[in-house]
Amino acid sequence: MNTAEVIKTVNDRCPNTCTDEEKIAYVNEIENIVQRELLNLEEKDMKRQVTSDTQTEELLLEKPFDLIYVYYVAAMTCQAMEEWDSFNAWLSLYNSRAVDARNYYITKSNRYKNLRIKNYF
Repeated sequence: MNTAEVIKTVNDRCPNTCTDEEKIAYVNEIENIVQRELLNLEEKDMKRQVTSDTQTEELLLEKPFDLIYVYYVAAMTCQAMEEWDSFNAWLSLYNSRAVDARNYYITKSNRYKNLRIKNYF
């Protein structure tokens, strides 16, 4: 999924008055969260920010987790418009998919492969 697809999907599912530039800023927010917290990338390895000229470049998360971008941007758009019920619904979808993505990517990266829990019994 790319930024243009995220913006189109959000506009189709959640009519709003936010500009595309605002939505690009939201995509950059979530892409930074994905890179730092989910994929555990170093600053030097992080992808550059999305601009209106680079909207067709693919975002980092693969299906089915790429919906995280739609859920986050829709939630932030609803927050900006002060539509709190819609904001809570979109954020709930985002949180659920984010937990699934975290579990998938932690398992995939073997980040905690050598982690052991001491058994006291």
